Amino acid sequence: MSNWRRWTSSAASFVWNASGAGNVVQGAKEVYDNSGTGGTWSGMAKGAGRMLLGGVTAYTLPQRGAYALGLKAVNWLASPTETTNRETAGPIVRGIGDRVRSQTISEQGRRLQYGHLSVDQYFTRHPDEFLKDYAVESIIQHPEHPGGQSRTRETFQFRTVPRYSTLPDMGPITDSRGVTRQPKGHLHLLMSSQTEGHRHTFGSTQVGNEFQAAFLPMLQARDDRLRPPRGRGPDLSEMTVPGFNQGRVRDTNLRQRAQTITVTTQLSGCSVTSQRRALLHIRPHESGQQLNQTLGTRNTFGRSDYGPGNTAFVMAKRGSNGRTTVHYQVHDQTTQRLRTGSKTVG
Repeated sequence: MSNWRRWTSSAASFVWNASGAGNVVQGAKEVYDNSGTGGTWSGMAKGAGRMLLGGVTAYTLPQRGAYALGLKAVNWLASPTETTNRETAGPIVRGIGDRVRSQTISEQGRRLQYGHLSVDQYFTRHPDEFLKDYAVESIIQHPEHPGGQSRTRETFQFRTVPRYSTLPDMGPITDSRGVTRQPKGHLHLLMSSQTEGHRHTFGSTQVGNEFQAAFLPMLQARDDRLRPPRGRGPDLSEMTVPGFNQGRVRDTNLRQRAQTITVTTQLSGCSVTSQRRALLHIRPHESGQQLNQTLGTRNTFGRSDYGPGNTAFVMAKRGSNGRTTVHYQVHDQTTQRLRTGSKTVG
C-alpha cells in the first residue's frame, strides 16, 4: 500500500493543468461509480488510470515515464488479491483531489473510503473523520451530577436528537484544515442502559449498532488549584478530587481489555487530562480556565482549548504506540457553528 500511495502522490503532482484536471474529475467519477454494488474492477482500474495520467500531455514529464507510472498504479488496483476496493480507492481519490485543490474530488474520496461504514464503525475506527460529518452531543452523565466508577467495557449507542434540542440549530462543521461541511446528522451519545428513557421522552431512534468503549466519569474538584488541605499543590488525590481512585481510566486496564476507545460526557467548563498514565475528567470548582492551567495545557484538553461559554464533545483513542489522542468537536454557542480537531494528551 505504501508503494501505491507513493506512485499516486508522484503522479498527482503532475495533474495540475486544465485538461489534466478534467481527466482527473472524470476518472474520479469512474472510480466512485464502480466501487459500489454493480461496479467492476476494470471500471475502477480505468478510472484510476485516467486520474493518474491526466494532464500528462500538457506537461513536460516524459510520456514513457508517466505511462509506466500509471500502468503500475492500474495493475495494483486491478489486482485480484486486493479486496478492500473502497478503502483502497478512497485515499487515492482524496490524494488526487488535494493535489489539484478540488474539494469535490476530495469529498468523493471520503465517501469512497468511509461511506460503507455504519455510524458506530465510523466513530470507533475514524473518530476524526466522523466528527467532521456528524454533530454530536454526549449526554452520558448529567452536568450537575459528578462522580462515578470508571469502566473499561461499557455499551453505548447513538440516537437521533429531538427537535427541541440545541443541536439541530448548530450549523456547519469546520475541520482543522478550514474545510466546512454541513452535518449529515445530529446525534446524542448515551449508554445503552439509558436508551429506553431517551426513546420514551424524546421519541428518538437508534442510529447504527451498539458498541463498546471505556467510560470516563466526570469528577468534581474541591479547588481549581488542586491544593490539599495542608499542602501547596497541585495535587491529584481523593482529597482534591473526590472519586479519584475509582474514577480514572488507567492505561494498564485499557491494555488488559484490548480497549482503545474512551468516551465521557459533554465538556462545559471541564477538562480531560492525562495524569500518571490515566485519564481523568474533572469539573472545576469555580473556574475552568484556572483548572486547565493547573493541570497543564500540554497533557490536557480543557477550557483554554474550547473557549469560554462553549461546550465540547470529546472522545479519547489510544494508539498502537501507546499515545492517547483526544478527538473533539467544539460547539460555539455564539455563532452556532462547530469545529473539530485533535490533541495528543498522553
